[in-house]
Amino acid sequence: MIKSTFELIPPSTDLNTYNDEFLSSNKTSVKATIAGLSVRRLLKPEQKDSVDKDVVKVLEIEGVTLTEAEEVLETLKRWKSKEVEGFKSAAKGKWPNAVLFQ
Repeated sequence: MIKSTFELIPPSTDLNTYNDEFLSSNKTSVKATIAGLSVRRLLKPEQKDSVDKDVVKVLEIEGVTLTEAEEVLETLKRWKSKEVEGFKSAAKGKWPNAVLFQ
């Protein structure tokens, strides 16, 4: 049953490469992009600042919604990211009337 539902990752798979491929094939999905960047942050903790900056770029995905932006902001806050204010500023430009980003 599990094999018919989930694709198991072979033990020999390089997780960084697998995650990069996942991100590349899901770059139009906000949720998938955040999931992939969250994994990258776990796999490469030394790159967390770079990953956090990539999270801000999620606002450039066509069709990103206010609800998705709120979820991204909460993720950055949970990570205690230095990019929280940068994200809020960029989001304010996209949704100037949203109190959330004030």
